[in-house]
Amino acid sequence: APSFATTVWTALPPMTARYAAGAALAGGRIYVTGGTSNGFTSLGANEEYDPVSNSWIARAAMITGRDRHSVVAVDGKVYAFGGETDGVNGNANEMYAPATNSWSGKTVFPASRRLIAAASAAGATAQSIVAAGGNGSVNSAYMYNSVLDSWAAKTGMPAGLSAGAAASLGGKIYVMGGAA
Repeated sequence: APSFATTVWTALPPMTARYAAGAALAGGRIYVTGGTSNGFTSLGANEEYDPVSNSWIARAAMITGRDRHSVVAVDGKVYAFGGETDGVNGNANEMYAPATNSWSGKTVFPASRRLIAAASAAGATAQSIVAAGGNGSVNSAYMYNSVLDSWAAKTGMPAGLSAGAAASLGGKIYVMGGAA
């Protein structure tokens, strides 16, 4: 188990300056996708952090540049969906395969939305992503099956939520924070 006994922060080498990006861990490396550097122009950038060499490597850019999108890793692949492109909500869903450094388009997210809380549903199946809420403080929830490349509507949350966070623990998905 990791130890956080000390409170020392260590600066890492810089990556492309941006905010509203997404990040996921796959294969022992961190992938940071998209974002914006000026609040108007969405980026397709994809960078990989290698903790062994302590360096960032530019990787293949997303097909659709975006920010405020959701990024989740499932079975060693990185999925980026939803978000906005240059201020317009989108529903693109793309998968990045680190082994081939390539992106491929997948079945689009069921709604054009940004600020979606999402997590791998490892407790349900190793191939699933649960996505809930989004801009407009909606309560909808969906599950993506990466093997079947399909989305299915699930029971909505008790209350709408935008810009929340999600995590999987013990076969359950927890969605917290955000704005009502």
